[in-house]
Formats: sequence, structure tokens, C-alpha cells
Amino acid sequence: MKDATFSNPRYSTSNSKEHFLLDAIYKGEKIEFYASPTDVMEYGRDICARTKNGEFGTIGPYIPPPKEEVKIHPLIERLNALEAEIAELKKAKE
Repeated sequence: MKDATFSNPRYSTSNSKEHFLLDAIYKGEKIEFYASPTDVMEYGRDICARTKNGEFGTIGPYIPPPKEEVKIHPLIERLNALEAEIAELKKAKE
């Protein structure tokens, strides 16, 4: 990740001041990078320390993910459709 640029540091959880999320540009793609002091990769630990030291800007507060409606897996959707068809067939049989 030595060619990445980092910005917008923020806490990754509401109960930890040691783990961070950062916006990163890596090989032209915008990604979200999770920085932890216990990362198995040295560069992850390094980015975590640099974040904590303010190198990428002031660390913002934890922002919970938006409460979006979770999309149902396509197989579950198909199962629901089949259950509706079965119910209609049972009704027609009566």
C-alpha cells in the first residue's frame, strides 16, 4: 500500500480509539482501509500509527453505517416466490 494516499480518518467503532477507517486511493480506485495496531501486515500497523499521530488529518468520530434495508439474497427471493405459487396451487385445488 505504499502507493496509496489516505484521507478522512475516523474511528471504526464507537468503543475503540485504536482502530480507524480511512478513505484510500490505491491504483486509481477509491477503497476504505481499516487500520489496526494488531494488523498482521506491517504496513497496516504503520498506517494505524501514522493515523493516530495525525498524519492524515484530524480523526473524526465513529459514524454508524446507514440503516439500509438489507437486500434479500436472490435464492430467498425465489423461495418466497415458489411458496406463493404453492399457496395459489393449493387454493385452486380446494
